[in-house]
Amino acid sequence: VGPDNFIWFTMPGRNRIGKIDPFNSNAITEYSVGIASNSRPNYITLGSDGNLWYTSQSGGRIGRVTSGGAIIEFTTGITAGELRGIGADAATQSLFFASAANKIGKVTNLSQIPNTIRFASDPFKVSEDCGEALIKVLRDGDTSSAVSVAFATSDLTAKVSDDDYEATSGTLNFGVGVTSQTFTVKVKSGGGIESVEDVRLSLLNATGGAEISTPSATLQIFDGARIDDEGFGDTCDDIKLGGCALQTRSAFDPLLPMLLLLAAAALSARRVRR
Repeated sequence: VGPDNFIWFTMPGRNRIGKIDPFNSNAITEYSVGIASNSRPNYITLGSDGNLWYTSQSGGRIGRVTSGGAIIEFTTGITAGELRGIGADAATQSLFFASAANKIGKVTNLSQIPNTIRFASDPFKVSEDCGEALIKVLRDGDTSSAVSVAFATSDLTAKVSDDDYEATSGTLNFGVGVTSQTFTVKVKSGGGIESVEDVRLSLLNATGGAEISTPSATLQIFDGARIDDEGFGDTCDDIKLGGCALQTRSAFDPLLPMLLLLAAAALSARRVRR
C-alpha cells in the first residue's frame, strides 16, 4: 500500500511499476519512465520518507517511486547484480535489502538523492516526416557542481545503412544548477509505408561524480502515414518526446480509406454501365 492508499506492484517481466486505483474507471496505471532497460523491478515497499522503494532483479539497482509515478534508480554502493527483498525499518528510518551475493544492504538517508542523469522518456517517438527527434536528458539531485555525460545512437531495427537515420554522438554538459539538456537525432523518410523502426539511445561515461540512472532508451521512428498505439499520426510529442506537433488521426489503417475509395469508384462505374 502506497502513501496514496492505493496498491502498488512490480512487473519484472514488463519492466514496469503498476498502481491499482479501484475508484477510477481505468483501475490500473503502469509506469516505466526512469526504469533502466531490463532492470526488472522486483520487491517493493513503502519507505519512511513517504515514497515507494523497490529492488531490481538485474543491474544491481534500487528504485524510488513517488506517489505520482516519478521513478529514479540508484546503483551507488551496490556491489551485487541481483537484489531480492526490501523492507522499511521505522525505528531507524532506513531500508534493508537482500542480494544474491549473500549480503544484506542498508539505505540510510532516504531524502538524499545522488547526482543522477537519466533520459526524460522511454520510448521517444518521432515521425520520419519531422526530420529530427529531440531527445531530452534530465539531471536529478545535487546540482551544485558541473557534470557531463556522453551520448550515442546505435542500430536496433532502424539501420544507418538503410538510410533510416543518421548516427550521432557527443557530450552533454550540465553546469551548476542546470537540470536538463537535449540532443537531436536526424531521421529520414523512406519509400512506401514502413513498420515502426527503433534506434537505441545510450548514456555513458558520466563525469563529476554523477550516476547514470537510465543508461539506455529507445527512439521509435514512425512512418508518416502510420499511427501509433495511442492513435496519433505524425507521432512527435511536441517538446516532451521530440520532433514536431502531434496531430490526432483516425484509428484506421491508411490502406482502408484507399480501399473504400476504390470500392466507391467501382460501384459508380457499374451504375454508369447500367
